Amino acid sequence: MKNREIAAVFDEMADILEVKGDNPFKVRAYRRASLSLRGLTRSVEELSREELLEIPGVGEELAAKIGEYCSTGVVHAHEKLKGEVPAGLIQLLAVPGLGPKTARLLVEKAGIADLDALEKAAREHRLAGIPGIQAKTEENILKGLRGIQVKRKK
Repeated sequence: MKNREIAAVFDEMADILEVKGDNPFKVRAYRRASLSLRGLTRSVEELSREELLEIPGVGEELAAKIGEYCSTGVVHAHEKLKGEVPAGLIQLLAVPGLGPKTARLLVEKAGIADLDALEKAAREHRLAGIPGIQAKTEENILKGLRGIQVKRKK
């Protein structure tokens, strides 16, 4: 089922839109659609356009994106959004517990460009001075990074 793949695309789009300071209603729409897609018992590939529109949080625009993904494996709006933010920022969003606003701060205020730089800065306690980041946040970042490393090794 492509439901989880499309949900992940919508989650990432919501994160990027949030980082960019886009309309919070649009961000919420992507998150709601993602949640609904994850809860479906049928694959979106099996659903008609009318059935897609019955999914909570899925309107015309998101139904079109789901159709685009099912037919091409890509959502062009997602690719365009990824090109509008530094690539390292998207990597940072993969760290559990690290939200879009904090990720943007890390890129802008600390010059963090990728996961390796994030890990090094957290280990050296260079993050705890950035607004909103405390020592506990550094610990949580390191825990999240360990979780990502375990997943990568599998």
